[in-house]
Amino acid sequence: LMRIGEFEVLGIGPAGAIFMFTRDRSILLPKDFAGKRMAVLDDVPESEYLSQKHGITPVNSTIFNSILKFNNGTVDLTAAPAIVYEPFEMHKGLEPDGGIYKDPFLYITMQVIARWEKFPEGFIQKARLKAVEEYSKFVKFLTDPEATIPEHYWIDI
Repeated sequence: LMRIGEFEVLGIGPAGAIFMFTRDRSILLPKDFAGKRMAVLDDVPESEYLSQKHGITPVNSTIFNSILKFNNGTVDLTAAPAIVYEPFEMHKGLEPDGGIYKDPFLYITMQVIARWEKFPEGFIQKARLKAVEEYSKFVKFLTDPEATIPEHYWIDI
């Protein structure tokens, strides 16, 4: 089940919880999203659906420039893992009235796919076992940054 054609799963792991960052902490309910500008990833059909459903003004973005657009005020909302808070200085976009919804709305994973014929026999299974062995380290790497975000930014919904 891990191999289809020339491809095989080399590893699966967590990529982190995705939190919603808002410049206005009074945005709490779906009806509050109407008219707000939100960074949406290019070519993600779900974004268009959610934008239409909740009256959000979508602003096409990439993973990287969505954070820049948030910090400079081009968008009111963006989604990102906690790991970006410090290196991308997200406090700039959160001040003076912003916050981060404490409950993540999405968890993402990563899958590493390889051309199985390019590796020695048994290597890919060993890689999968190593990924399982290191799983808790991946989780810690992704969750530790949540503790670095000042408590006053977290919004309980």
